[in-house]
Amino acid sequence: MRTDEFLDFLSKDTVEVKPMPSFAIATLWGLAASVLALFLVPMVTGVGVRPEYFSALTQGFVAFKQLLPLGLALLLLPIARVMIYPETDLNASIIKRIWPYLLAAVLLFVIGFIGEGHETRSMAMRGKSIPFCLILVPVFSMPLYVSILQYLRKGAPTNPMRAGLWAGLFAGAIGCFVYAFTCVDDNPLFWTWAYSSGIAISALVGAVVGKYALRW
Repeated sequence: MRTDEFLDFLSKDTVEVKPMPSFAIATLWGLAASVLALFLVPMVTGVGVRPEYFSALTQGFVAFKQLLPLGLALLLLPIARVMIYPETDLNASIIKRIWPYLLAAVLLFVIGFIGEGHETRSMAMRGKSIPFCLILVPVFSMPLYVSILQYLRKGAPTNPMRAGLWAGLFAGAIGCFVYAFTCVDDNPLFWTWAYSSGIAISALVGAVVGKYALRW
């Protein structure tokens, strides 16, 4: 057998290796869908981008309502990018990963607590939009979560439930960032715990879905 025939014979048994999907593309698609939902949700709920949004950003701690969840997403980005690979340690402590977010949230909560009088603290903590917050943060996170889920299904995460949890946490942070465009409760005494609760719901939903959707 000649050399060229031998090489041709060997090439017939080779398996085409598909390139790994892009996390950046999956994130951009999901983010675009979440932003689109920002303009579609008002048709159902009546809750849209708050009036005079940009002028509100200059008041007090309003800007932190978006900086805080955005910071959480950046803290989670390194592990979110590599969840698709089987060697990624998905059992790493979540607290160790997000402690700067938790510390900032507690500090802002304390500042809000000190800034309110005794008579108004309870009302400030309840806020005016808690039902919308706990529902819409997960809703705005879902497009991104579904996009990342499709990305993960093309890989081999070793712990489907933990992968779903991390993905839900990352998507929840971005969903919270999007929701903050609509939120009119500016007191950190309210939004620090309310936003964190919405993100936690997104993470729990992500863990449950991931347990079944990411099975090998």
